[in-house]
Amino acid sequence: MVEPKTTTTLTPSPPLTRGAYRADIDALRAIAVIMVVAFHAEVPGFTGGFTGVDVFFVISGFVILRSLTDEQAKTGRVSWWAFYGRRFRRLAPAALLMIVVVVLLAMVLLNPIGEQQAVAKGAIAAATSTSNFYLCLIAGDYFVPTYAPNVFLHTWSLSVEEQFYLAVPILFVLTPILARRLGRDKRRVMISLIVLACLASLVTAVVLARLAPTQAFYLPFGRVYELGIGALLAVVNHSPARALTRRIVWSCSAAALVTVTVVGVPGFGFPGAWALIPTLATAGFIWAHVTREDPGGRFLLSRPMLGVGKLSYGWYLWHWPLLSIVATWYLREPPVWVKVILVLAALGIAIVSYRYWEPRFRSPADAAGTPPSVTGRRTVATGLTAIALTCALAFGSLLFADRVARTHDWTAGWHAKYDTAYPSKCTHLVLGTEVSPQHAVCPLDGFDPARPSVVVWGDSFAQMLLAGVVKAVDGRPVNVVALTRGACPPYLANADDASDIPYGLRRTRLDVCRQNNEAALRWVLDAVEGGSKVGVIMAARWPIYRGTPELYSSLTHDSLELVADIGPLMETGTPALIAKLGQAGVGADLYGLSPELSRPGAECVTRRWRTFDCDVSRDAEDQYWRGTGEWLQGLRADSGDRSRIIDPVESICDERVCKAERDGVINFADTNHLSAAAVEKLSDQIAPMVDDVLRSSVRRDR
Repeated sequence: MVEPKTTTTLTPSPPLTRGAYRADIDALRAIAVIMVVAFHAEVPGFTGGFTGVDVFFVISGFVILRSLTDEQAKTGRVSWWAFYGRRFRRLAPAALLMIVVVVLLAMVLLNPIGEQQAVAKGAIAAATSTSNFYLCLIAGDYFVPTYAPNVFLHTWSLSVEEQFYLAVPILFVLTPILARRLGRDKRRVMISLIVLACLASLVTAVVLARLAPTQAFYLPFGRVYELGIGALLAVVNHSPARALTRRIVWSCSAAALVTVTVVGVPGFGFPGAWALIPTLATAGFIWAHVTREDPGGRFLLSRPMLGVGKLSYGWYLWHWPLLSIVATWYLREPPVWVKVILVLAALGIAIVSYRYWEPRFRSPADAAGTPPSVTGRRTVATGLTAIALTCALAFGSLLFADRVARTHDWTAGWHAKYDTAYPSKCTHLVLGTEVSPQHAVCPLDGFDPARPSVVVWGDSFAQMLLAGVVKAVDGRPVNVVALTRGACPPYLANADDASDIPYGLRRTRLDVCRQNNEAALRWVLDAVEGGSKVGVIMAARWPIYRGTPELYSSLTHDSLELVADIGPLMETGTPALIAKLGQAGVGADLYGLSPELSRPGAECVTRRWRTFDCDVSRDAEDQYWRGTGEWLQGLRADSGDRSRIIDPVESICDERVCKAERDGVINFADTNHLSAAAVEKLSDQIAPMVDDVLRSSVRRDR
């Protein structure tokens, strides 16, 4: 029996796809960066422009694997030190320069009460190629505009690519081992490994899209198949196709990319399987190897397009920080024409960087004859040192911002943003899927079962209201208990409320809110049955559950879905809950209409060189509250003398406007939550509930 031969190297593909510079790849880079930049600038016609990042992933997979397999075919091995040295010289100088400049700009333009700190933390993540993991934890929905300074948001994709570079050696280690054991050709084994990785990644992307969409977007596990498609194209040998075939593939690929760009694909849960459209279109483009003789080839391979392609990395690096810094300073999205000017300015910076900064690092400085591995090792050491210094600068700016924030000029803003009576031991969950009694019920320090309790029940507005409750009970023998969960208002629910929603994250979140309210109700009723006197204060961001759009769009897609699902349940479930509590002899006060801003209060009031107003007109507030005030009054009327409405409007608004700052107090922690100082002003309205539970407790003792 003759053993199949095991090749020692990977056979290179025909000249069509290997060797010399390919102008069509730079043209594809130009298309990708234009898609992304135009999407971020909100240029009409680029609804799906964010898929340009997926085009970049395929290009990277193709270019990197083609380079490595070529090297292995020529020399019989891959010098990983030389490879990583080339990657450092190509990527690190421009990226680290951008990070340093942005950190310094933030220290001048932004506030030290959170903005500068966020930039510094993001800089460390960007410099260490961990942005995607960092943003997965703190940023939330990629597609929701935010005043938070996510100036390094775009580096998530660069981190994914750099994590791909770290994983590539695994492929080259496993391939010869499996080829020897299986007696198969190395190239076929490598192709099989890439296909398996792509399939596993695609399944992961589809599952995560349903169960954990934020993780699906940012983490590398669901993106491997995009890079793998390009890698597969680089490893598979194929003969040059006829011109007609190439042109058909190129035309179909171009049509798919244009359609995705103009029409768009669902952003929520992306990539899932949707990313197959731009990635396969990109693979078709690369396979077709467009020439000037092909339809559209002269335009694609023109000097301007190839120039943009060569500048694509720098343009991508700089465009988002400029957009983000301006939006953060302005505390809302600037007009499209301003965004276009900013991205063109970023292109100018990219040109300067490409011509005068990056060339200094493109070629190693070692003497001729130095082995590439030695040169690469030195380059990697230098690059790691530069990264460490960049992180040190960012960490220093973080410490400096924290110190400045506590000086006299910034203390009001710091306290407005961060002061809270909500204990750190209490879990604040919005989109988590775990439920247990300790999540639903959190007694504040000093809880004594023998004393009466005031319970604050609701979503993050209930957490916000705790500062006023704590002040109202100060020095009095009354417990304060938090029954809260983000994006979960108080209502009486049943297990069938989510029966028509398919299984997945959306249904799980709704079930969790129901279970949270059930646990809270159980605690109250058990306390009453045990002889304790309990009073309840219900608080929620009532208008949004009743379908009113926010004054400032801050909710992620996840939260918007949850709010839309809960709204009808709250309409009927909250009156039912109040009635249920009334039957048990428990009174329920309601937190009333709460003013909101179109810009975050703490940042707006303390903004240097501000050219805009922080206040919101009463007309806008009345429009936002429309119908909700009557609904709350109806709840109160149905409860009789067992219910009062806690009204923050008088302390924040006059007849014309609702003020971000009044009488020296910054009233808002963000756009919709009141500051602790503003809530403490409501303690006089909360005190009657405290009096009620104390009186009832005294009567019971007698």
